Amino acid sequence: MTNNDILPLKRSKQVWIFVGFLLFLVLLLVVSTVVDVVMEDREQARRHLMPAFEVTRESAGEEITHAVGVAVEKYQAILDKQWTNPDCTPDHCADSTDTIPGTPPKRDRVTQEESDLLVLKTNPQKKETREEIMPDPAGPVVSNIQIYSTKKHEDGTVTVVVTVMTYGCQDGKARNFTSDRIMALAPSTTNPRDYIVTRDIRVASTQDQYSYTTLYSYNSRHNEPECA
Repeated sequence: MTNNDILPLKRSKQVWIFVGFLLFLVLLLVVSTVVDVVMEDREQARRHLMPAFEVTRESAGEEITHAVGVAVEKYQAILDKQWTNPDCTPDHCADSTDTIPGTPPKRDRVTQEESDLLVLKTNPQKKETREEIMPDPAGPVVSNIQIYSTKKHEDGTVTVVVTVMTYGCQDGKARNFTSDRIMALAPSTTNPRDYIVTRDIRVASTQDQYSYTTLYSYNSRHNEPECA
């Protein structure tokens, strides 16, 4: 084989190397785009549950804050029970929060947070989002609450800014998940000094100034569950 025969072969090999390199770059770009789309979808899934809000600290007074704190604890305990109860679904849940004694008759059967969590728990397509914001529903769950702000309105209702810390298990290990929530409460129909949670929306705070425990006006203290 002469040099004239070898030269085209070398050029052909160089062309194929160049083409292969271009294909590698195209593949890399496609993979990167897919990853970006998946991450954006997951971020949107989180954002649809968590609209942003500005933190404003107010106080309705010590007596009302305590009464509200007790009401929120009672309400959150039911949400924790729903999360681990396989019989609780978006269509039917015997332990819905409208069963709390003193609930106003015009209150919705479930709150927005309650509804979102039931859908999140039972929809297989939301498994990744669920694992990011809540513990395994098959294990024990307990929540502590911290109330940052309380504001009483002329109609007797109270709006509160609450941080909920939910403790549970994930893959056999202890995990905790924090959510910021805005809740509305109305006076109980059985005792006007007590309150009932009527609305509950998970939000994304745009400030971190209230992340210090000393700023909270009400704190609950429940023992964290043990994970096998």
